[in-house]
Amino acid sequence: MWKVLSLLLFMIHFEARIDANTSVNCRQPPRHSCAFYTECLEDTFHCGSNGYPLAFGYKFCHAFAEDASSFSPKGQTFLWDTMLCLEKGLVQPFITAASITSQGTSTCATIESYALSTHPQCYVDSGFCSLSIKDKLTLVKLILTHDVTGILKQVIQQGLTTLDDCLKELLDWL
Repeated sequence: MWKVLSLLLFMIHFEARIDANTSVNCRQPPRHSCAFYTECLEDTFHCGSNGYPLAFGYKFCHAFAEDASSFSPKGQTFLWDTMLCLEKGLVQPFITAASITSQGTSTCATIESYALSTHPQCYVDSGFCSLSIKDKLTLVKLILTHDVTGILKQVIQQGLTTLDDCLKELLDWL
């Protein structure tokens, strides 16, 4: 009962953010913006400076946006497509009655776990597999130059899952 009530309260607050006077429509995160993490997720769930919305989502979105010019035009399209995919992947669980929370897990921890699980598919769907080696290395360098303390294991796992998905995509093509 508490879980359902808690979810409803979060959804009401999230819905209010959608209709409030913010610079972001939380139902449709804008392309070329990282504000979804601060104005929608963080303002709704208050995970703090070490939570996924600020410490991972916003941080890396901002880093990618700042360094987008280091990538080829195709690499830049990949970055923006991936960032939008990741943000859109977080919208649906909070708008519909579907819950990403599980018993015994805090909402912020569940957001992080759920968000990280969507990364490899967004990378593949956004064209990672067909990026040039230079763009792939630029991406890896960018990720590793930012503080990944405490999440390095997840980043490596995401990378391995993404590479596995690329291999499957190649084999399906053959």
